[in-house]
Amino acid sequence: MYDFSGKIAVITGAAKGLGAAMAQRFLEDGAQGVAMLDLTQDALTATAARLDPTGTRTQTVICNVADYQSVEAALRKYTRGLDALIFLSIMPVSPGIASRPR
Repeated sequence: MYDFSGKIAVITGAAKGLGAAMAQRFLEDGAQGVAMLDLTQDALTATAARLDPTGTRTQTVICNVADYQSVEAALRKYTRGLDALIFLSIMPVSPGIASRPR
């Protein structure tokens, strides 16, 4: 449907549900890579292995989007060449969004 050839996406909540579906879609539509962020390493690793059996187009990162420093550290790894950032927080049901400390 879309052409994401050569693009890199970072998706939060990527271990399951909508996040996993979005990661799959980016990969199917030709994304060069998908950084998959979530809280649970085991679920994240299993989803990444299912979506990218060769392990060449996904990267798993433990990240809590309710914690600004966790988000900042995760994004710092992927800002070079970043083409899409998907935060899965649909209001009013939100898993938490980090705000910059004042």
